[in-house]
Amino acid sequence: MGKTESIRTTPRTPDEPEPTANGSVSKRERILSAACLLFSQRDFHTVSVDDVARQADIAKGTLYNYFESKEALYLAIIETRMEHLISLLHQRLSERHDPLEDLRRFLIHLYRFMTKYPDFFIVWKKEEGTERLARESRGRRMHDELVAMLHTILCRGVEEGVFCPVPRDLLTGLLLGIVDAAVYRTLYLSLSPQEQEKESDEIFDFVVHGLKAR
Repeated sequence: MGKTESIRTTPRTPDEPEPTANGSVSKRERILSAACLLFSQRDFHTVSVDDVARQADIAKGTLYNYFESKEALYLAIIETRMEHLISLLHQRLSERHDPLEDLRRFLIHLYRFMTKYPDFFIVWKKEEGTERLARESRGRRMHDELVAMLHTILCRGVEEGVFCPVPRDLLTGLLLGIVDAAVYRTLYLSLSPQEQEKESDEIFDFVVHGLKAR
């Protein structure tokens, strides 16, 4: 995975763990964040449960209280982060706006989520479309739900005459690819939060310029 490894120029701490309702970080979340860091840096087969336990600063037996195997832990990373992403997107899109505004919310939030969780982004890009993810129906369903959300926005935009009529599957792939490229660029250049804000706005301006019906 030369492309993903090339952005690892300096040592990193794990992605910021998600706090619980009372603001604390659960042990499960600590394990997920530590494992995600290791799996983003190395291939799946080179990371051991012992490595994860050390990184999370817990006993190996404690890890097995939460995850029955290394593969279960790996898939839990994908499921947990994707569930969080989809939940946040549903919140942002819960009130229907015009297709341009909904597309803006979707693309910018996707970009910001992936730059907030860069270790997860790298793991996700490694796994997307692989046999391991295909075997896990829950992970596949969440991926399909993400794509369906974008499909819905694009179809409505075409129907309302806001977007030019481009084949839906082609356009969805192109838009998700643009976000991926922007995230890689952000990680490679270590862009500041202010630069990321500007970057996300420029991504949307670029997309709209090509999509708007003439």
